[in-house]
Amino acid sequence: MLSIKVITNSSSASHYYSEADYYAKDGEEDIASEWRGAGAEDLGLKGEVQKDQFKDMLDGKLPDGTELGRQTREGDKQHKKGWDFTLSAPKSVSVLALAGGDRRLIDAHNEAVKTALSHLEERYAMTRQQVDGKVKEVDTKNLIIGSFTHTTSRAMDPQLHTHNVILNLTKRPDGHWRSVESRKMYDASTKIGQVYRNELAQRVRALGYEVESNAKKGTFDISAVPKDVRKGFSKRRQEIERAAEKYGYRTAKGMDNAAVRTRSAKHHANANALVEAWGDELKRLDYAPERDIEAAKARADDDTRTVADNAREALDFARSHLSEREATFSVDELEEAALRSDIGNVTIDALEREIAKDKDSGALVEAVLAKGRSRIPAFTTPAALKKEAYTISLMQRGKGEMRPISSRGRVSAEIEDRGFTKGQASGARLLLTSKDRVVGVQGYAGTGKTYMLRSVREVAESRGFKVRGLAPTGSAAETLQEETGIESRTLASHLTRLKNLKNVKQDKKEVLIVDESSLQNTQDAADLLTFSRQTRSRVFLIGDREQLGAIEAGKPFDQLIKGGMNYATMSDIMRQKDSPQLKAAVEASIAKQPREALNQISETVKEIPNRDDRVQAIVDRIKGLSEEERKRVLVLIPDNDTRRLVNEKIRDGLQEKGVVSKDEVSVTGIANRGLSRTEKGLARFYNKGDTVIFGRDVKKLGTTADTPYTVVDRSDSTVTLTGPDGKNTEWNPSEIAGRAKNGVEV
Repeated sequence: MLSIKVITNSSSASHYYSEADYYAKDGEEDIASEWRGAGAEDLGLKGEVQKDQFKDMLDGKLPDGTELGRQTREGDKQHKKGWDFTLSAPKSVSVLALAGGDRRLIDAHNEAVKTALSHLEERYAMTRQQVDGKVKEVDTKNLIIGSFTHTTSRAMDPQLHTHNVILNLTKRPDGHWRSVESRKMYDASTKIGQVYRNELAQRVRALGYEVESNAKKGTFDISAVPKDVRKGFSKRRQEIERAAEKYGYRTAKGMDNAAVRTRSAKHHANANALVEAWGDELKRLDYAPERDIEAAKARADDDTRTVADNAREALDFARSHLSEREATFSVDELEEAALRSDIGNVTIDALEREIAKDKDSGALVEAVLAKGRSRIPAFTTPAALKKEAYTISLMQRGKGEMRPISSRGRVSAEIEDRGFTKGQASGARLLLTSKDRVVGVQGYAGTGKTYMLRSVREVAESRGFKVRGLAPTGSAAETLQEETGIESRTLASHLTRLKNLKNVKQDKKEVLIVDESSLQNTQDAADLLTFSRQTRSRVFLIGDREQLGAIEAGKPFDQLIKGGMNYATMSDIMRQKDSPQLKAAVEASIAKQPREALNQISETVKEIPNRDDRVQAIVDRIKGLSEEERKRVLVLIPDNDTRRLVNEKIRDGLQEKGVVSKDEVSVTGIANRGLSRTEKGLARFYNKGDTVIFGRDVKKLGTTADTPYTVVDRSDSTVTLTGPDGKNTEWNPSEIAGRAKNGVEV
């Protein structure tokens, strides 16, 4: 795994990292440190990291006399120190390497660390530079890194890990040393951790060990080390888990918080005594690692044994997996998904070679994703471009094909009678007078779209048109119908009905209003516009380009606007009209001015830094409200751990007041794992205990639709399922149902 910590104090950091913490069976106590990075090489820094020099460089003082930092009023210089990117080996590797004495695994870890850091430096090392009066991010491809390999956890269990302290120093192309722009390094942190794990896993396999991996999480362990042994040497992890349970943490971020709450000073021990203690623990756990180490060495010496390089298959998987949900995906997303899918058989170097081949062949098309002010390298696929072009062509072919629903004069009269805002008037006028089959309304939240659509329905129905509403979810369809009077259903059910009809009837008087169109994916948009040509229906797309996009690939609402679809814009905020400050904040948000938006509401925002105090303040506030007041209050919690805790405490508080009954009913539910169809088609993405539900009867397997089956085992290609009758069924998801749309849920 990879964890990141900001270095704030050079004195304590130089002391901590330089202290001896290197213990291993058959090894000597040592301070295992090393300078790494092209920046270190440029300065002539090699070999062991010296404590005093390390401290100076953390403070921004280079060996050549250069000193970085901002001048303070007192005349001193302030300089951000750096970041500790710690890479940790899986527990099974640590047990065999340190308690078992297989020093080959320590070398494998060090080489994997080197690969991960080289990738980090090559792709994400950058600084800022003023170019033509503008400050721009500049790639430097050099870092100064002090690496310190430690071998124990705070509970003194074997834990092989390397602290890689990235100093806040990098050399620009013009030769000047400047501070590091760290944002891209942070953004790529999960991928860098994956690069390390894949490199380590392949090297572990080359040493003769078999690995077991979790393709969804991107983790692995050595199969030979029993789970109870891994757990027995994970006292620190158990301490964190107990704290997490106590404080209600369940997510990765929550576990980090639990680690901070339980962190104690690190102890140091006599090397011989510590190794002897590990040996006693191995005996208690009835595990002799020597047998597995010798067996691995024998397998590694077998000349016929090879370690697979499945970079091609992994890349094909990643492209298919990501294309299901995004028409365009970042290079990092592609590489991380490919690495995670086949740990032990794919490395970053091999993967980059395959990506280069796909770029040359056109299987991957270079693109750019916008993230704030940044432009992120990305890819799309020929299939996605073709689908996008087809959808846009359907919209363009419908231009000028229809007669207006109503005359401009009558629409103007309706607009005046109903007191529309400028945006509402623009939307109604376009929908009712356009000659295009497909038109849109870009409407921000709170701009009165509901009132405008109700009016459009009334005018259209008075002219003999049948208005139908479509929405992405059942609840959204229900809301649309209740608030506008438009008979509504989900878009998916509408398309399914049309696909099942033998003969599609034409109806020039049908108007389809698609609400929340920004949540539509490209395939559904293409199907909708294809059928609308067959039925001769009009399609009015109502959406907000600034909202989150579709769960599946593509952003057709935005693409259609860019492709020339006539649309109206509604930006007059109505919802917050009684609160000038809140309205100004919303308008600033729409204008992409977050600082101004926050300034507008600063007087009404109460900040409580401590999480426990913050949770209690929320709970007390809700408990103090009347029933009617509670109905009008929405509590927004950004993380699941805190959300669960707040809900539990609010419920307990309302029970104490007698508002909520203390009678309880426990219900066991199942949560969808969110696998893509590509992931569902591979056995390695299934775990023991998973519930599998087929979307249709499968006679070949003897399974029935909507029946829960439990995963009891899996191999490289098959999954063993147990049904309600207790019978086992061998299933190959790549051949049956796994990749089919609505074929199976996990």
